[in-house]
Amino acid sequence: MAKKKPAKEKRALAARPPAAPADAPRAINTSALMAKLTHQTRQESLIPLGDKPIIGADLDAIRSAMGLPVDDAKYLFGISGNRWNLYKRHRKYMSVPLAKPALALLVRYLNKNPDKSIIPTYPTATELHTLVGGHMKTLSVLMGMEGAAGYRWIKRSKHMSPSVRRLSYFLKLELQAGRFDEWREMVETEARARGVTDIFQSGAWTTPESRTKTKVRRPGVQYGRPPNPNKKPKKASAGE
Repeated sequence: MAKKKPAKEKRALAARPPAAPADAPRAINTSALMAKLTHQTRQESLIPLGDKPIIGADLDAIRSAMGLPVDDAKYLFGISGNRWNLYKRHRKYMSVPLAKPALALLVRYLNKNPDKSIIPTYPTATELHTLVGGHMKTLSVLMGMEGAAGYRWIKRSKHMSPSVRRLSYFLKLELQAGRFDEWREMVETEARARGVTDIFQSGAWTTPESRTKTKVRRPGVQYGRPPNPNKKPKKASAGE
């Protein structure tokens, strides 16, 4: 005969919760999961803002940390050039809290989430030249510039103008999509409309005739620097 289990052991087995079926879903530790997700998605701030109100000087600090030109920063923050100059150069506005809470919230958000910026990442001239290949003059013409511009961008680290920088973004998209011929046709169409038939050979967006035209000076209009009324007349030397 099988031995009977002691009463104490029976009571311990009765108090134990029943085992879950083998196919039952496992319980999820939601606290641990949320802590892990928070740690993974948390990003470092561009600049330390702390608990102080956002002031005018913070805008240029964010711009610098994001590596944005001033024109793009003004568009990103939705402010005019005059307002930007006040925040950057006038102490009255640089060191006091922003008047508009919406702008302050925008600054705080972009400080935590710079990757959510609506300003695209523009390609460098070197990156575009690698995609285009060939001579630097070709890149210049594709960007609507005269032939030597590509050399200045790549060899002398000159900056593109805002409109050219934006054009570079779309050129990269078209090149990556394999639509180089369509872009080239667009360039040639604009060149022909300006009277230039050999834009990729000449690298010039103007015709020789337009470049040699003499400037017509209107009568009564003063050109150059106006004379200084406070300048004393030169004294004649003894030999004159």
